[in-house]
Amino acid sequence: MSLRILWHSCHPRVGSGYGNQTSIVPSALRRAGHEVTISLTFGAQGWVGEYDGMRVLPVGPRVTLYGQELLGMHARAVRADVVWSLIDVFIFDPSIWRNLPWAAWLPIDAEPLMVRNRALLDVCRWPIAMSRFGHGVLQAAGYNPYYVPHMYDPARYWPEPRGAARNRLAAEWRMALGERFLVCVNSANCGAPSRKNFGAIFEGFALFARTQPNALLYLHTDTTGVAQQGEPLQPLLELYGVNPRSVIVPDHYRYMIGEYDTGYLRAVYSAADVLLNPSHGEGFGLPALEAQACGCPVLLTDFSASRELCFAGRLLPGTMQHTSPGAQQCIVSGAAVAEGLEWIAASDRDALRQAAIEGARTYRTEAVMGTYMLPVLRSIEDQVRGGVK
Repeated sequence: MSLRILWHSCHPRVGSGYGNQTSIVPSALRRAGHEVTISLTFGAQGWVGEYDGMRVLPVGPRVTLYGQELLGMHARAVRADVVWSLIDVFIFDPSIWRNLPWAAWLPIDAEPLMVRNRALLDVCRWPIAMSRFGHGVLQAAGYNPYYVPHMYDPARYWPEPRGAARNRLAAEWRMALGERFLVCVNSANCGAPSRKNFGAIFEGFALFARTQPNALLYLHTDTTGVAQQGEPLQPLLELYGVNPRSVIVPDHYRYMIGEYDTGYLRAVYSAADVLLNPSHGEGFGLPALEAQACGCPVLLTDFSASRELCFAGRLLPGTMQHTSPGAQQCIVSGAAVAEGLEWIAASDRDALRQAAIEGARTYRTEAVMGTYMLPVLRSIEDQVRGGVK
């Protein structure tokens, strides 16, 4: 089995979810015998690079087109059997994609299907959901999707000893951690107000801190909101009365240039008592998977892909509300966040840690490749070689 695959997504060295998967999956495809070239939606312009033996083709001159103006030429140059995109499809131009052998590995974080996805999915030959939730939404909308979940590399994310991880962070953050309850948030600050529900995070933490005054809140995000047209978080922290001495943020410059690597995040997850993500909806939610691979329990919204990734922790209830044309997402309150934090604080830390590690194992790279990805590619190859429409 061998396909010529043009992989279209972020640069593999970009520290986003898409960049994360691009740093893992094309290499695994190459090990499985496929010929892979990476085409970029973001991350490099004006030069051809290399990653793990694969060519990395640049974004075109108009970065707001996400590499589409060069995509057809890239596909012809590498004689692609499959153009595999990993990003939201609604950002694309259907007139460009309709003539390509397109496999779209796409996030679905609302139900029913967002209206703006339809024009693209109507010209997509192989839609591929990254969650069971997304698979169901696509089926309900009349499509025939595959299912391949995201995955993590166990050589990058594994449980460090809690004490050692806390000592490293204490030196990094220049503060004593001891046994203080540490809440971790790793959420992109994108859009205003953000889908990541920072208001509920801050309100819930402030309520929790009334009974746990030594608790700490680590925000692994751009607190200015500048990077991705997000919201400035300082006014929100003040609005909900979060004690500024309880908030830890990364160095802004180092965060913006992508200097915090997986080793740093592994230490954060290994040291934290909980990863908190009460977002309105998740297409997948990689931080929840990677945190649990490091033994960190989670508090996630009882909706979308998050339901599938809570191996240790709790799902937070919310209210379904209209958030996008024709679709709804789940809005979690600050009170629900506070209740979840109280539950985590009262739970058996060691039991949660072990459950998290065990649950995450089924999403290791080789497991997902063997169970899901390679069978899907065999099906696609049968269609490509057999001329099936």
